[in-house]
Amino acid sequence: MPDLTVIYLTANRMPSRWMAFHLSHLLSATSGLPIVSVSKRQIDIGRNLVDDTNAFSNWNVYVQLLRGAKIAKTPFVAVAEDDTLYTSDHFREFRPPIDAVAYNRARWSVFAWDPIFCMRQRRGNFAMIAPKEYLIDALEERMAKHPDPPPEGICGEIGRKQVEVSLGVTVRNAVDFYSRIPIVNLCHDSGLGFTPNRKKAHGQMQAYDVPYWGKAVDIAREYNDG
Repeated sequence: MPDLTVIYLTANRMPSRWMAFHLSHLLSATSGLPIVSVSKRQIDIGRNLVDDTNAFSNWNVYVQLLRGAKIAKTPFVAVAEDDTLYTSDHFREFRPPIDAVAYNRARWSVFAWDPIFCMRQRRGNFAMIAPKEYLIDALEERMAKHPDPPPEGICGEIGRKQVEVSLGVTVRNAVDFYSRIPIVNLCHDSGLGFTPNRKKAHGQMQAYDVPYWGKAVDIAREYNDG
């Protein structure tokens, strides 16, 4: 019996061509695993919860993640976001201890406006796997401390000390892992935190073509031609 539920988060804002491409990879990578999807519009993916708020914000991502985690039946949950490409390795190779969340640091970023792979050494919510109860406790503490959403600038990943100190909540444990095949996060202009004319910087390690995923330009095209 699977020990992990995938919580798929989407605001249904991505282009249709990208969504078809993304979901083909997601459903292949999660084959045999239960999925809870949280979306702005009803979708036929796993057990679907509709996000009926008007918020498009980092804080709302965690509100919806908590909703999904609470109905998961497995001891672990993994986040899947609609701008990240996953492999089976990511969901199956590693489980954190019961008192820590984990982030897959084996991940490429691809820039839609400048198609290139790069390594950006930063933990991201889209790469998190967590013990369900530990995650629920952390998110419920945040919501209790902030019944009204705090400023966007102080919201962020579980286990990031500067974020949790700013929020006035318990600093949670976090560990890193590296899947055999990296996942791919798309940097694009539909995402949270995107500011026109202020692009994210490339990482130090860059490539145009990588094993398994192929050419960055082909991945970016799925979004740009969507």
